[in-house]
Amino acid sequence: MSSALRGFAAAAVVVVGIGCGPAAVAPSPEPTSSQQAPSPTTAPTANLLDTSTWTSYVSERYGFSIAHPAGWVAEPADHDWTLAKDAVWPNGATDHFVGGPDGEQVAVSAWSVAVDPSTTIDSWLSAYCQKNNVDCTGIQNRAVAATMDTHAGTLVPFGDVPHAIFLVDSRIYVIACWRPDTDPSVLMYSGSFRLVEAFLSTVHLLPGGPAPSMTTPQPS
Repeated sequence: MSSALRGFAAAAVVVVGIGCGPAAVAPSPEPTSSQQAPSPTTAPTANLLDTSTWTSYVSERYGFSIAHPAGWVAEPADHDWTLAKDAVWPNGATDHFVGGPDGEQVAVSAWSVAVDPSTTIDSWLSAYCQKNNVDCTGIQNRAVAATMDTHAGTLVPFGDVPHAIFLVDSRIYVIACWRPDTDPSVLMYSGSFRLVEAFLSTVHLLPGGPAPSMTTPQPS
């Protein structure tokens, strides 16, 4: 396991593989529209990192292109992500990007999963939290607005570790950084939240969508 995920894996029994906190009440299932995100109370971060020298990566499996800092290593997913099998880390179901300053390591993961048309971001988060025995009480109050290829979503802090979550055409898209915002490994990127926002700014959904193996909705 990479050093970037060591802390996460140690907490994965009680945490969402993301450095989460207390245990067990999930967010209420709102809003009702499948295209809406939880109402954020904080404005999006301004002044994104410069991504002009980043390296492009295409995920045919998950239906998007994304860029990562030059020098980082891209590790493609080896199977399709499902909530039932892959919510708890470690697993090989995400497109994974690893890099960072000398002597440190940062890991950012990206994936998507087809969901039932009735699914909302809140209801998916509820299932995701419950799968990992994570307390998501008041999580909407800690979320901030986020944008991915013109689509609105939410950037959610599980503890001090960010997940950006989007719902587009009955598919959940997630980008997560597995480091706390103040960890020394992410200081050169102004923190893990700013790093996730930078990754988001490079995402484009593929016109043809994901590979055919990703077309079957998964339980949400």
